[in-house]
Amino acid sequence: MKNEKYIPIDCGFYDNLEAFATTQKIVEINYLDKEHSKTIRQKIKVKDLETKNGEEFMIFESFESSDKEKQTIKIRLDRLVTIDGIEVPKNGDSCAL
Repeated sequence: MKNEKYIPIDCGFYDNLEAFATTQKIVEINYLDKEHSKTIRQKIKVKDLETKNGEEFMIFESFESSDKEKQTIKIRLDRLVTIDGIEVPKNGDSCAL
């Protein structure tokens, strides 16, 4: 959904995302598609986190393609549901803003 107000994730949890980016551990995530109508599950490696125009993003490599090629994806953090089995807390005080 375009132009939807960004809802920051909890600042303490943002530290977990930074740790995943640092360790390059392959983890499973669940996140909402762009329309927020369905949940997508993928095995990924967190590559980077960034903030742009007051919104926080995670850039990751997906390992779910049928041809085993890595695909780089960027999602807004408020679309994350779980990462590595941990529920992502919303409505927090953003660390990056």
